[in-house]
Amino acid sequence: CSQLAGAGVHVHMGTCGMFSYEKVKALILPYLSGVYMDVKIIDREKHKRYCGVYNDVILENLERLLQDSKTMGFSFMPRTPLVPGITDTNENLEAIARLYLSLGITETELLPYNPTWYGKNEKLGRTLAPELKGLDRWQPPEKITQCKTIFTQKGIRCR
Repeated sequence: CSQLAGAGVHVHMGTCGMFSYEKVKALILPYLSGVYMDVKIIDREKHKRYCGVYNDVILENLERLLQDSKTMGFSFMPRTPLVPGITDTNENLEAIARLYLSLGITETELLPYNPTWYGKNEKLGRTLAPELKGLDRWQPPEKITQCKTIFTQKGIRCR
């Protein structure tokens, strides 16, 4: 990172937020131009169910990255991948929007679901969890617009 940043190359980090903040702050953040952080599920138990870990560290790191972006000079963009029936529910997106408002976040990026992974799992012989069956289709544009509306109605700009 330091050599790239020193050479004038813009360096961005994409993360789910599950990391030791002290290590990342010391070793990586000083050299970054920006951070993209995925915020998937607010409900703690659902996050554990679908992502394999509780989201306590992730939500703490969200706040810390936001604050350090202001003092350390890197851009910060929280993002939400829209997984049908899991992350794209009104309940989840409303909870994310409320969290963002409480933190003063005014912009986010919603990542439309990409089903190209689906066929790869089958070819690898992996068995999908029942709730993942049927996720082999692209989201309709109307659904993405509906998801964005949840944020824009609260004054949060969506990319």
